[in-house]
Amino acid sequence: MHTTLGCRLCRLGLPSVEVPQSNVWYSHLVVMTMVLVPVAMMLGAQQASLDVRTSGPDLLVNGTRIHTFGAPLGGESPSQLAERSALVLKGFDGKVQFTKKAQKQNCLVLMGSRTVMVVTPAEAKTRNVSVATLAATVTQRLINASKLPAIAIGSSRIELPESGSTSLALTGWATRKAVIETQKPGIVEIQRTEGAISLTGKSPGETILTIKFANNCVEIPVSVMPYAFKKGENLSALVMGNPADKSAVAGAITAALQTRSASPTTNRVWARVLDAQPLLPGQTKTFRAKVKATGPNCFPFDGEVTMSVTNIGASVPKENELWYSNEPERLTKPGRLYYNELPANRSVRLLYHHQNAYSVAQIVRYMIANPTDKPARLAVSLGDSDPDRNPTRAGYKAGNQFLQLRLRGSAEIIDVPPRTVVPITVRRLRTGETCSGIATLALQGEGAEKVAVVGDCILQQTLYDGWHAGENFTGAWHIVSPKSIAEVRINQDINENPVFPEPFKDLQLDYEVGGRFGFARIGDVPIKNSSKNTSLAGNFGVIYNIRGQLKNSTPAPAEVELLFEASAGYGSGLFVLNGEMIKIGLIQPKQEIVLASIKIPSGTTKPLNIQTMPLSGANYPVTLIVRPIGFELLSQQKR
Repeated sequence: MHTTLGCRLCRLGLPSVEVPQSNVWYSHLVVMTMVLVPVAMMLGAQQASLDVRTSGPDLLVNGTRIHTFGAPLGGESPSQLAERSALVLKGFDGKVQFTKKAQKQNCLVLMGSRTVMVVTPAEAKTRNVSVATLAATVTQRLINASKLPAIAIGSSRIELPESGSTSLALTGWATRKAVIETQKPGIVEIQRTEGAISLTGKSPGETILTIKFANNCVEIPVSVMPYAFKKGENLSALVMGNPADKSAVAGAITAALQTRSASPTTNRVWARVLDAQPLLPGQTKTFRAKVKATGPNCFPFDGEVTMSVTNIGASVPKENELWYSNEPERLTKPGRLYYNELPANRSVRLLYHHQNAYSVAQIVRYMIANPTDKPARLAVSLGDSDPDRNPTRAGYKAGNQFLQLRLRGSAEIIDVPPRTVVPITVRRLRTGETCSGIATLALQGEGAEKVAVVGDCILQQTLYDGWHAGENFTGAWHIVSPKSIAEVRINQDINENPVFPEPFKDLQLDYEVGGRFGFARIGDVPIKNSSKNTSLAGNFGVIYNIRGQLKNSTPAPAEVELLFEASAGYGSGLFVLNGEMIKIGLIQPKQEIVLASIKIPSGTTKPLNIQTMPLSGANYPVTLIVRPIGFELLSQQKR
């Protein structure tokens, strides 16, 4: 006896069948190794048997549908024509051949010299094919059906998900007489259909499907597995903002599905939101997401799920402090980068900016650790650049993401279970690459009384296997599940980590037509840390609120321009002017960029409202200038 892929052909002495394995997973479908397993039974005339029957207009031979008659002929209905063909086929003796023969406009399907079917133009029209084509098709089906053994099975092993269904092809002249059952009840439900067996998974487990005829049987292993993804009953997500923007909504959904579902923690889950859109304060809405999941001893999941998201109706709390993590900027070896504790009902702005100056790749990670026995809930707005060899560009990308969220007060809500660590960012830096990020972190009042914010640099081989998946994502918490504090082994020594109590600065920028130019210097006067012994040169991460008046007291209308000058060297810039974002990419030293041209009617005053932030990797101070439009052209003409 031979066994091939667990399919045992009992008492038959048949050769084994080589079955190719497939490495492609399909969700909601059954993964089956397709092979024809013949059961050759009995000899002589019984081997040449045809099991012929009809079902209305359907003509069936050995469990296969040969043809469904569609047009009447000679006063007989399609069902009567099927019965006539069946009567002829029951005289099959195993020696005669099935052939076709053209006859004027018709074509005959013959069994030896006897006519099985007359294919007319009307019958061919019901199949939208020619007479010759339909005759050839029916003839070939009869040939194939006549060669079938007693039992032919479409699989040697079946794997299906719990509650999933599939159909197993079952043909041959003895199939209607075969007894079909499973060895263990309750695992799979069986239902016989025409030319097949329908199987539905009921509960996870292993059983054997047996197909018996006379003293012979076929045994097929059947595995019913749970899906690799299980959403859970109460899984939902929270956001903040007025409105919470599309990216925050999508991020909250993917984080919940990928890290907080009821799926086994050993499984990998990928989610892509299909219809994210901004969410107004107080609004709850259900969104759709495409989910794929794999895992050991689980059936791959590939399907669509829904997720409820609520905007809790508030903007991100205004930060009380700026936490500055840039010392060292150049990472020459692994080590701790930052540690500080955030109490409940406090909000901070965290800035980090580091370049890998070591000879091998290193991982930079910033994490939220909850050392308490209560769950912690944080509002997080994060700008997080992917690794870049240009430090200025890295800082620009992080700042752009952050200010876009801040413009709408938009944030995601992150839950940190008791005594666990959740990553904010996990970035793999090759030698010479820089990572840059800036985030608002606000610990909500309910739950844990504090959390720790931890930054460190480690060699890539020491990062937990499950966390490598977060290396290419902005906001590693979207894809990386929490780890226990005991596993992470955080050093809780609080060093002299820079904390600055003035994360905002106000400047005035006024201009009157016909008067002196208006100037505002950004990053000029450094802020002091909490102990007043350290200054932050450049004021990186400080948000500047610049307000002013543009006044025209002259009898004629005027037009002025607002310029940005890279006063201290190579840099970049991001500005929110009267509620609109203006993005200035990388610019050269002393280069001037016109941010806006503003028309001021005679006798009027226009307000000026600008927000900006010194960006990591750029050179400061920089200058904003208000002057008459065309001034540069006039000065060139004078020269």
